[in-house]
Amino acid sequence: MRRRRLIASIAASAFAQAIGSTARSEPASGRPRVVWLGARGVASTDPRQLDSLRQGLAANGWVDGETFDLQESWAEDSVERLQTLCTAIAEAGTGIDVVVTAGAQPARALLAAGGAQPIVIAAVYDAVGAGLVKSLDHPDGRITGLSISTVDLETRRVALLKELVPSLARVLVLHDPATANEGLAAARRAADALDIEALVIEATDPAAFGPIFAAAAADGVDGASIMASPFFDHHRAALIALAARHRLPAIWERAIWVHEGGLSSYRPSLPDLYRRAAGYVARLLAGATPADLPIQPPTRFELVLNRSTAAALDLALPPGLLARADEVVE
Repeated sequence: MRRRRLIASIAASAFAQAIGSTARSEPASGRPRVVWLGARGVASTDPRQLDSLRQGLAANGWVDGETFDLQESWAEDSVERLQTLCTAIAEAGTGIDVVVTAGAQPARALLAAGGAQPIVIAAVYDAVGAGLVKSLDHPDGRITGLSISTVDLETRRVALLKELVPSLARVLVLHDPATANEGLAAARRAADALDIEALVIEATDPAAFGPIFAAAAADGVDGASIMASPFFDHHRAALIALAARHRLPAIWERAIWVHEGGLSSYRPSLPDLYRRAAGYVARLLAGATPADLPIQPPTRFELVLNRSTAAALDLALPPGLLARADEVVE
């Protein structure tokens, strides 16, 4: 563990030096520079994210390596490394034109580090509730981009799980208390409206996952809705395995959960979010300020199903859902 931390520290320092080398000066290429800040690592990030960002920028006339430079930085799930990177970005000053990130944690870290560069959030749950901006229509600081309503999302996930499992009577709603509570209240209301009893359990320790799933299965729960959470996403392999072990049909946050064996997922389309984020970056590079650019909601959503997981659960995927699915993993 100590060795991994040392390697992460060295890597973060190297990136900080790379950024710092152009601090208070223009990049050697003379081109505008955009920095991507990822809280996680390349291996655990959907490749469509940065691919779609580059595609969206190219569609707006900004080609990476030709008319601007995109520099990637990854915190690799390390809070210390994230802080180091944010400090380096802040100290780079006008050597960086725009910062792009996703999620509340890196956005807060960027704000805490200071600096003046505009920040585009490609995706964040409830930007106002997360304390990043005071208004979606009138951003009043450095941040703009796209904000996802947890109310709409968690409501829809419960409804989709009911479609997947028409006999669903009791649902485990796994909640990370570090995330906003608006989505939790929405999940409860959605369950009540469908005459489903919601068993809401908070989880903050991976060691508790096993007992939670075992107790839920013993208590007659016949489905699970795992709420959006970076913490849960980090431990998704364990959660997917537990759902399979206890034969609980579940709906998860992202497509990668389904690719790794989960039954279903529903969330805003990542390619669409990042292409739209590119539009924000293009306007900022052209001279706009974050205050000029209202924060917008997602407009396209992805439903992903796993046919093999359904078969393992002896669950027949409804034809209507199959027809509406954006992807069916075989």
